[in-house]
Amino acid sequence: MGDCGCDDRRDWLNKRFPYQVELTPLQVERLEKLFDRNRLNFNGAETAELYALNNEIFSEKKKPKSCGPCAKEVTKRLLGIYEKYQENLQG
Repeated sequence: MGDCGCDDRRDWLNKRFPYQVELTPLQVERLEKLFDRNRLNFNGAETAELYALNNEIFSEKKKPKSCGPCAKEVTKRLLGIYEKYQENLQG
């Protein structure tokens, strides 16, 4: 099975039509706690917090899963939002 191109298509669309997300101070604080040590492995409670934040920020109703790829997708999405927030603070 080859690469379907979904990641490339998503990246292309995101560059042309950026999705602006306004984070609340509490959401920023919660993201800082999760991403404070540049790690991408989380315990069960932290995974639940990642999904809760994802649902708040993106108005979704995803349920926490132990599925590695699913959790990685949520983590990657939130990390991207957090990094964009940090970039905007710096300049």
